[in-house]
Amino acid sequence: MREVKAPYEACESSQSGSYRYPPKGLFDVKEGSNAQFLINGEPGNPYGLSQLKPCDVIVMDAPGSGGYGNTLNRDMADGYMSLESARNDYGVGINLQTMKADRDATEKLRNSLKK
Repeated sequence: MREVKAPYEACESSQSGSYRYPPKGLFDVKEGSNAQFLINGEPGNPYGLSQLKPCDVIVMDAPGSGGYGNTLNRDMADGYMSLESARNDYGVGINLQTMKADRDATEKLRNSLKK
């Protein structure tokens, strides 16, 4: 994410489809997150020209990539996914001592989510 304060009146131009269409995941994994373009905390126009006033704050947040492959092969110690995301987005149970996916905990979690 990049945040910039406009020092003077200016125009900003951007063009990106990732504001509307998130990156797709591969092999049946979830898609990534959309990009964001904010001016003073409010959504800006990511497809054209935006007029900026002095001290306007612009936030440009790049899209998150889509997932890839089996989530049970993710190493939580690498910090690529939060424990909450592993549980809520992927239904993956994590062994808190090893910080790796736990197949038994995952099976129980996914069975409970299906009910």
